[in-house]
Amino acid sequence: MQEDWPSHQQQDPLHWVAFIQAQLRQMHALTPSTVMQTHLQHLQMASDTLLSLLTPAGVEQSVRQAEFTPRATGQGSPLRLLLVEDNPFTQKLMSRLLTMRAQHIAVAGQGEEALKLLQEATVRGEPFNMVLMDIRMPGMDGFEATHAIRQWEAESARPRVPIIAVTVLNDEADRQRAKQVGMDGFHCKPVQANQLFAEIEQLLPAPAVSEVERALDDTECALDIGLNMESLLKTVEDDWGLLGEIVDLYRTDAPKQLQRIQDGIQRQDPDLVREAAHSLKGASGAFGKSTLSFALAYQLEQAGRNRDLGQAHELLQQLRHSIQLMEQALGAELRKHSSL
Repeated sequence: MQEDWPSHQQQDPLHWVAFIQAQLRQMHALTPSTVMQTHLQHLQMASDTLLSLLTPAGVEQSVRQAEFTPRATGQGSPLRLLLVEDNPFTQKLMSRLLTMRAQHIAVAGQGEEALKLLQEATVRGEPFNMVLMDIRMPGMDGFEATHAIRQWEAESARPRVPIIAVTVLNDEADRQRAKQVGMDGFHCKPVQANQLFAEIEQLLPAPAVSEVERALDDTECALDIGLNMESLLKTVEDDWGLLGEIVDLYRTDAPKQLQRIQDGIQRQDPDLVREAAHSLKGASGAFGKSTLSFALAYQLEQAGRNRDLGQAHELLQQLRHSIQLMEQALGAELRKHSSL
Protein backbone atom coordinates (compact mmCIF):
# COMPACT_ATOMS: atom_id res chain seq x y z
CA MET A 1 0.00 0.00 0.00
CA GLN A 2 1.24 3.47 -0.87
CA GLU A 3 2.31 5.53 2.10
CA ASP A 4 1.05 9.05 2.71
CA TRP A 5 3.53 11.90 2.69
CA PRO A 6 4.61 12.96 6.17
CA SER A 7 2.59 15.80 7.55
CA HIS A 8 4.04 19.30 7.64
CA GLN A 9 4.13 18.99 11.44
CA GLN A 10 6.79 16.32 11.10
CA GLN A 11 10.02 18.18 11.86
CA ASP A 12 12.52 15.26 11.86
CA PRO A 13 14.38 15.36 8.48
CA LEU A 14 15.47 11.74 8.93
CA HIS A 15 11.79 10.76 8.77
CA TRP A 16 11.49 12.48 5.39
CA VAL A 17 14.61 10.73 4.09
CA ALA A 18 13.32 7.36 5.25
CA PHE A 19 10.04 8.03 3.44
CA ILE A 20 11.89 8.99 0.23
CA GLN A 21 14.00 5.83 0.44
CA ALA A 22 10.85 3.71 0.78
CA GLN A 23 9.24 5.40 -2.23
CA LEU A 24 12.38 4.85 -4.32
CA ARG A 25 12.38 1.15 -3.49
CA GLN A 26 8.77 0.89 -4.69
CA MET A 27 9.57 2.73 -7.93
CA HIS A 28 12.57 0.49 -8.64
CA ALA A 29 10.28 -2.52 -8.25
CA LEU A 30 8.07 -1.27 -11.10
CA THR A 31 10.78 -2.00 -13.74
CA PRO A 32 11.13 1.60 -14.94
CA SER A 33 12.39 2.60 -18.40
CA THR A 34 16.08 3.24 -19.05
CA VAL A 35 15.56 7.01 -18.89
CA MET A 36 13.60 6.74 -15.67
CA GLN A 37 16.25 4.44 -14.18
CA THR A 38 18.85 7.14 -14.68
CA HIS A 39 16.69 9.70 -12.86
CA LEU A 40 16.01 7.24 -10.07
CA GLN A 41 19.73 6.56 -9.67
CA HIS A 42 20.37 10.29 -9.28
CA LEU A 43 17.59 10.52 -6.69
CA GLN A 44 18.91 7.46 -4.86
CA MET A 45 22.42 8.91 -4.73
CA ALA A 46 21.07 12.26 -3.47
CA SER A 47 18.97 10.50 -0.84
CA ASP A 48 21.84 8.30 0.36
CA THR A 49 24.23 11.24 0.56
CA LEU A 50 21.63 13.38 2.34
CA LEU A 51 21.17 10.60 4.87
CA SER A 52 24.92 10.62 5.46
CA LEU A 53 24.91 14.36 6.00
CA LEU A 54 22.08 14.07 8.51
CA THR A 55 23.97 11.39 10.44
CA PRO A 56 27.53 12.80 10.63
CA ALA A 57 28.61 10.25 13.23
CA GLY A 58 27.97 7.49 10.70
CA VAL A 59 29.99 9.32 8.06
CA GLU A 60 32.89 9.92 10.42
CA GLN A 61 32.93 6.26 11.38
CA SER A 62 32.90 5.30 7.70
CA VAL A 63 35.79 7.64 7.00
CA ARG A 64 37.79 6.29 9.94
CA GLN A 65 37.30 2.77 8.63
CA ALA A 66 38.94 3.89 5.41
CA GLU A 67 41.98 5.04 7.43
CA PHE A 68 41.94 8.32 5.52
CA THR A 69 43.25 11.26 7.51
CA PRO A 70 43.85 14.81 6.29
CA ARG A 71 47.46 15.26 5.35
CA ALA A 72 49.61 17.45 3.19
CA THR A 73 50.18 16.42 -0.40
CA GLY A 74 53.55 15.35 -1.73
CA GLN A 75 54.58 19.00 -1.90
CA GLY A 76 53.34 19.84 1.61
CA SER A 77 50.43 21.98 0.35
CA PRO A 78 46.71 21.69 1.18
CA LEU A 79 44.62 19.15 -0.69
CA ARG A 80 42.90 20.78 -3.69
CA LEU A 81 40.11 18.92 -5.51
CA LEU A 82 38.23 19.70 -8.71
CA LEU A 83 34.69 18.27 -8.72
CA VAL A 84 33.11 17.98 -12.19
CA GLU A 85 29.37 17.38 -11.85
CA ASP A 86 26.43 18.83 -13.82
CA ASN A 87 23.66 18.23 -11.25
CA PRO A 88 23.44 21.27 -8.90
CA PHE A 89 22.00 19.25 -6.03
CA THR A 90 24.70 16.59 -6.35
CA GLN A 91 27.33 19.34 -6.51
CA LYS A 92 26.26 20.61 -3.10
CA LEU A 93 26.00 17.18 -1.54
CA MET A 94 29.39 15.96 -2.76
CA SER A 95 31.07 19.26 -1.91
CA ARG A 96 29.75 18.91 1.64
CA LEU A 97 31.18 15.41 1.94
CA LEU A 98 34.53 16.38 0.43
CA THR A 99 35.01 19.35 2.77
CA MET A 100 35.58 16.82 5.56
CA ARG A 101 38.89 15.93 3.92
CA ALA A 102 39.89 18.60 1.37
CA GLN A 103 40.98 22.14 2.14
CA HIS A 104 39.90 23.55 -1.24
CA ILE A 105 37.18 22.35 -3.63
CA ALA A 106 36.37 23.88 -7.01
CA VAL A 107 33.23 22.85 -8.90
CA ALA A 108 32.72 22.68 -12.67
CA GLY A 109 29.32 21.98 -14.21
CA GLN A 110 30.59 20.56 -17.50
CA GLY A 111 33.70 19.26 -19.22
CA GLU A 112 34.68 22.48 -20.98
CA GLU A 113 34.55 24.42 -17.72
CA ALA A 114 36.59 21.73 -15.96
CA LEU A 115 39.34 21.91 -18.56
CA LYS A 116 39.46 25.71 -18.28
CA LEU A 117 39.57 25.69 -14.45
CA LEU A 118 42.32 23.06 -14.41
CA GLN A 119 44.44 24.94 -16.96
CA GLU A 120 44.07 28.27 -15.15
CA ALA A 121 44.89 26.77 -11.75
CA THR A 122 47.96 25.00 -13.11
CA VAL A 123 49.28 28.07 -14.91
CA ARG A 124 49.00 30.27 -11.83
CA GLY A 125 50.89 27.70 -9.75
CA GLU A 126 47.94 26.31 -7.78
CA PRO A 127 47.31 22.96 -9.51
CA PHE A 128 44.61 20.57 -8.38
CA ASN A 129 45.80 17.40 -6.67
CA MET A 130 42.91 15.38 -8.09
CA VAL A 131 39.83 15.55 -10.30
CA LEU A 132 36.53 13.79 -9.51
CA MET A 133 34.82 13.47 -12.88
CA ASP A 134 31.18 12.69 -13.65
CA ILE A 135 30.76 11.00 -17.04
CA ARG A 136 27.26 11.78 -18.28
CA MET A 137 27.19 15.55 -18.79
CA PRO A 138 25.81 17.84 -21.50
CA GLY A 139 28.31 19.08 -24.06
CA MET A 140 31.77 17.63 -23.37
CA ASP A 141 31.18 14.51 -21.27
CA GLY A 142 33.57 13.03 -18.71
CA PHE A 143 35.36 10.77 -21.19
CA GLU A 144 35.94 13.64 -23.61
CA ALA A 145 37.02 16.00 -20.82
CA THR A 146 39.56 13.49 -19.52
CA HIS A 147 40.94 12.94 -23.02
CA ALA A 148 41.24 16.72 -23.47
CA ILE A 149 43.03 17.09 -20.13
CA ARG A 150 45.52 14.32 -20.96
CA GLN A 151 46.15 15.85 -24.38
CA TRP A 152 46.79 19.30 -22.87
CA GLU A 153 49.13 17.83 -20.24
CA ALA A 154 51.17 16.07 -22.92
CA GLU A 155 51.34 19.06 -25.26
CA SER A 156 52.31 21.52 -22.51
CA ALA A 157 54.58 19.08 -20.57
CA ARG A 158 52.46 19.40 -17.44
CA PRO A 159 52.38 16.84 -14.59
CA ARG A 160 49.61 14.26 -14.81
CA VAL A 161 46.74 14.96 -12.40
CA PRO A 162 44.89 11.87 -11.09
CA ILE A 163 41.28 11.62 -12.31
CA ILE A 164 38.61 9.44 -10.67
CA ALA A 165 35.34 8.76 -12.47
CA VAL A 166 32.34 9.25 -10.15
CA THR A 167 29.33 8.00 -12.09
CA VAL A 168 26.12 6.00 -12.15
CA LEU A 169 27.60 3.94 -15.00
CA ASN A 170 28.89 0.55 -13.96
CA ASP A 171 29.35 -1.53 -17.12
CA GLU A 172 32.69 -3.18 -17.83
CA ALA A 173 32.77 -1.35 -21.16
CA ASP A 174 32.52 1.98 -19.32
CA ARG A 175 35.35 0.99 -16.98
CA GLN A 176 37.54 -0.01 -19.92
CA ARG A 177 36.83 3.24 -21.75
CA ALA A 178 37.66 5.16 -18.57
CA LYS A 179 41.09 3.51 -18.54
CA GLN A 180 41.60 4.14 -22.25
CA VAL A 181 41.02 7.89 -21.97
CA GLY A 182 43.35 8.14 -18.96
CA MET A 183 41.21 7.91 -15.83
CA ASP A 184 42.98 6.52 -12.76
CA GLY A 185 39.99 5.36 -10.70
CA PHE A 186 36.32 4.48 -11.01
CA HIS A 187 33.74 5.08 -8.26
CA CYS A 188 30.07 4.22 -8.69
CA LYS A 189 27.24 6.35 -7.39
CA PRO A 190 25.68 6.50 -4.88
CA VAL A 191 28.90 7.74 -3.32
CA GLN A 192 30.29 5.61 -0.49
CA ALA A 193 32.41 8.00 1.58
CA ASN A 194 34.84 5.40 2.95
CA GLN A 195 35.51 3.88 -0.48
CA LEU A 196 35.90 7.22 -2.24
CA PHE A 197 38.24 8.62 0.43
CA ALA A 198 40.31 5.42 0.34
CA GLU A 199 40.66 5.72 -3.44
CA ILE A 200 41.68 9.38 -3.16
CA GLU A 201 44.26 8.47 -0.51
CA GLN A 202 45.69 5.72 -2.71
CA LEU A 203 46.26 8.12 -5.60
CA LEU A 204 47.81 10.93 -3.55
CA PRO A 205 51.61 11.32 -3.73
CA ALA A 206 53.96 9.59 -1.31
CA PRO A 207 55.55 11.57 1.58
CA ALA A 208 57.36 14.72 0.52
CA VAL A 209 61.07 14.76 -0.30
CA SER A 210 61.77 16.93 2.73
CA GLU A 211 60.39 14.18 4.97
CA VAL A 212 62.64 11.65 3.25
CA GLU A 213 65.64 13.91 3.73
CA ARG A 214 64.89 14.19 7.45
CA ALA A 215 64.73 10.42 7.71
CA LEU A 216 68.13 10.11 6.03
CA ASP A 217 69.64 12.51 8.55
CA ASP A 218 68.62 10.39 11.57
CA THR A 219 71.38 8.57 13.45
CA GLU A 220 69.71 5.21 13.98
CA CYS A 221 70.22 3.29 10.74
CA ALA A 222 67.33 0.86 11.29
CA LEU A 223 65.03 3.83 11.93
CA ASP A 224 66.44 5.76 8.94
CA ILE A 225 65.51 3.15 6.39
CA GLY A 226 62.28 1.92 7.96
CA LEU A 227 63.56 -1.65 8.23
CA ASN A 228 61.56 -3.78 10.65
CA MET A 229 63.50 -7.01 11.19
CA GLU A 230 60.78 -8.59 13.33
CA SER A 231 58.20 -8.14 10.60
CA LEU A 232 60.65 -9.19 7.90
CA LEU A 233 61.50 -12.43 9.69
CA LYS A 234 57.81 -13.25 9.98
CA THR A 235 57.54 -12.85 6.23
CA VAL A 236 60.24 -15.50 5.64
CA GLU A 237 59.01 -17.60 8.58
CA ASP A 238 62.30 -17.08 10.46
CA ASP A 239 64.26 -18.72 7.63
CA TRP A 240 67.58 -16.86 7.73
CA GLY A 241 68.88 -18.85 4.76
CA LEU A 242 65.97 -17.69 2.62
CA LEU A 243 66.48 -14.13 3.81
CA GLY A 244 70.15 -14.33 2.77
CA GLU A 245 69.14 -15.52 -0.72
CA ILE A 246 66.65 -12.65 -1.08
CA VAL A 247 69.31 -10.13 -0.03
CA ASP A 248 71.77 -11.57 -2.58
CA LEU A 249 69.17 -11.30 -5.34
CA TYR A 250 68.46 -7.71 -4.33
CA ARG A 251 72.14 -6.81 -4.36
CA THR A 252 72.36 -8.17 -7.90
CA ASP A 253 69.19 -6.59 -9.31
CA ALA A 254 69.09 -3.19 -7.58
CA PRO A 255 72.20 -1.75 -9.35
CA LYS A 256 70.73 -2.70 -12.74
CA GLN A 257 67.47 -0.90 -12.02
CA LEU A 258 69.32 2.13 -10.61
CA GLN A 259 71.29 2.33 -13.85
CA ARG A 260 68.10 2.13 -15.90
CA ILE A 261 66.61 4.97 -13.88
CA GLN A 262 69.75 7.04 -14.42
CA ASP A 263 69.64 6.32 -18.16
CA GLY A 264 65.98 7.36 -18.27
CA ILE A 265 66.76 10.65 -16.50
CA GLN A 266 69.63 11.42 -18.84
CA ARG A 267 67.54 10.65 -21.91
CA GLN A 268 64.50 12.46 -20.47
CA ASP A 269 62.56 9.21 -20.92
CA PRO A 270 59.84 9.17 -18.22
CA ASP A 271 58.55 5.77 -19.33
CA LEU A 272 61.92 4.13 -18.69
CA VAL A 273 62.15 5.84 -15.29
CA ARG A 274 58.66 4.63 -14.39
CA GLU A 275 59.31 1.02 -15.46
CA ALA A 276 62.68 0.71 -13.70
CA ALA A 277 61.42 2.43 -10.54
CA HIS A 278 58.38 0.14 -10.51
CA SER A 279 60.66 -2.93 -10.65
CA LEU A 280 62.87 -1.57 -7.89
CA LYS A 281 59.84 -0.66 -5.78
CA GLY A 282 58.65 -4.26 -6.01
CA ALA A 283 62.06 -5.62 -5.05
CA SER A 284 62.39 -3.17 -2.14
CA GLY A 285 58.90 -4.12 -1.00
CA ALA A 286 60.22 -7.60 -0.23
CA PHE A 287 61.83 -6.02 2.85
CA GLY A 288 58.67 -4.15 3.82
CA LYS A 289 56.57 -1.35 2.36
CA SER A 290 57.63 0.85 5.27
CA THR A 291 61.24 0.96 4.03
CA LEU A 292 62.67 4.22 2.77
CA SER A 293 63.86 2.60 -0.46
CA PHE A 294 60.28 1.52 -1.23
CA ALA A 295 58.98 5.07 -0.64
CA LEU A 296 61.68 6.66 -2.81
CA ALA A 297 61.20 4.14 -5.62
CA TYR A 298 57.48 4.89 -5.47
CA GLN A 299 58.17 8.63 -5.81
CA LEU A 300 60.36 8.01 -8.85
CA GLU A 301 57.69 5.78 -10.36
CA GLN A 302 55.12 8.55 -9.88
CA ALA A 303 57.51 11.11 -11.37
CA GLY A 304 57.78 8.97 -14.47
CA ARG A 305 54.03 8.40 -14.63
CA ASN A 306 53.42 12.16 -14.28
CA ARG A 307 56.13 12.82 -16.87
CA ASP A 308 57.79 15.24 -14.47
CA LEU A 309 61.51 14.47 -13.95
CA GLY A 310 62.38 17.79 -12.33
CA GLN A 311 63.37 16.17 -9.00
CA ALA A 312 64.22 12.74 -10.36
CA HIS A 313 68.01 13.15 -10.10
CA GLU A 314 67.79 14.18 -6.44
CA LEU A 315 65.43 11.31 -5.68
CA LEU A 316 67.77 8.88 -7.40
CA GLN A 317 70.70 9.96 -5.21
CA GLN A 318 68.60 9.51 -2.09
CA LEU A 319 67.41 6.11 -3.34
CA ARG A 320 71.01 4.95 -3.90
CA HIS A 321 71.92 6.00 -0.38
CA SER A 322 68.87 4.36 1.19
CA ILE A 323 69.57 1.08 -0.62
CA GLN A 324 73.19 1.19 0.55
CA LEU A 325 72.05 1.73 4.15
CA MET A 326 69.50 -1.07 3.94
CA GLU A 327 72.01 -3.54 2.47
CA GLN A 328 74.47 -2.67 5.22
CA ALA A 329 71.82 -3.17 7.90
CA LEU A 330 70.69 -6.48 6.42
CA GLY A 331 74.28 -7.66 6.06
CA ALA A 332 74.96 -6.82 9.71
CA GLU A 333 71.85 -8.75 10.84
CA LEU A 334 72.85 -11.79 8.74
CA ARG A 335 76.42 -11.75 10.12
CA LYS A 336 75.11 -11.39 13.65
CA HIS A 337 72.85 -14.42 13.19
CA SER A 338 75.57 -16.57 11.63
CA SER A 339 77.89 -15.90 14.59
CA LEU A 340 75.38 -17.23 17.08
